[in-house]
Amino acid sequence: LKVVYTALEGPEAATFVRGSGRLSGGVARIALDETFALVTNPDIGLTAQVTPRSPGAVLYVDSVTTKELVVRAVDGFDPNAAFDYIVHGLRIGFEEIPVIQPKGEGEDAPIPSMASYRSLLAEQPELKATTPLERFREIAARVEGIDASTIDLSQAKALVAAIHEFDPAVDAVPRAADALPPETGAAGVPGDAAVSAAPQAVTPEAGAASTPTGTAATAAASSASAGSELPPGAVLMPVTSETEPGDLLALDPEHPGALRLAASQADPGVVGVAAGPVQRAGGGALEVPVLGAGIVGLRADAGYGSIRPGDLLVSSPTPGHAMRAIEAIPGTIVGKALESLDAGTGTIRVLLMAR
Repeated sequence: LKVVYTALEGPEAATFVRGSGRLSGGVARIALDETFALVTNPDIGLTAQVTPRSPGAVLYVDSVTTKELVVRAVDGFDPNAAFDYIVHGLRIGFEEIPVIQPKGEGEDAPIPSMASYRSLLAEQPELKATTPLERFREIAARVEGIDASTIDLSQAKALVAAIHEFDPAVDAVPRAADALPPETGAAGVPGDAAVSAAPQAVTPEAGAASTPTGTAATAAASSASAGSELPPGAVLMPVTSETEPGDLLALDPEHPGALRLAASQADPGVVGVAAGPVQRAGGGALEVPVLGAGIVGLRADAGYGSIRPGDLLVSSPTPGHAMRAIEAIPGTIVGKALESLDAGTGTIRVLLMAR
């Protein structure tokens, strides 16, 4: 088992600094971490909270800047009380980013699919007690003295229904290639990236000769076919299925140590990208050069949402293809898109940055 925490979200790019202090003669002047002033707006958005650690202490914030917090005791109360503090601010330069922004076609943001978590809880029901819902049910039952099973969650369920949980059958953008006549193929799909019915790794002929992608893809193909050196940075790894250059690969749970085509949304077992064709090792076992870092040509599917440069990518239900991340869940990020893909499937340049 592993511990999975989630990042706090809010309507602003915030900064914070926290710590503990003690009054001396009814006042405390706390010098804040000097880096806080380097990244925080000094004119607006500063807030501070103090929590006494001593019984009988009554404190208040006298003043706060990005460099100093001044805390005082109310007259007649403990003048030497200990306390904890936290100061929040606005990240400098990010204050004018609108919380509500225009939404393009295919950019709906449903709640990520919880199907895998429901399956996990069905298989290991003892983990249910670690969910936030059960934790707050227990808190409410203990503090309010009520039966946890009677807590009304109707408003939460209504909000979930209004937003809706991601469903590939409902939320997938129709692929333009599906509507094209057979002789046209997928090359007519609009977008910045080249799209084909059987996408290949980026090659110099595709216009990527000057990019690391083209170089890596060409080196992968030539070295693998000739049985010579691997592409720079690539590692030869066993695979349990046929792959092509640009395929996204993940750990195969049924064959420890081997890889297979990634074929589920946001698979935490994703490892890297096939950097060349499959080779046959001794005994007929399949091996493929795999890259886990750098700029590569990666197969992607925009059927789950159009992809733009800078988008974080995760594995998709389409075997061997990545998709735009709906939520940046730690351990599932494949990399960052460097090219666009409006619809359908295709190969785009990606900066691999697994995290």
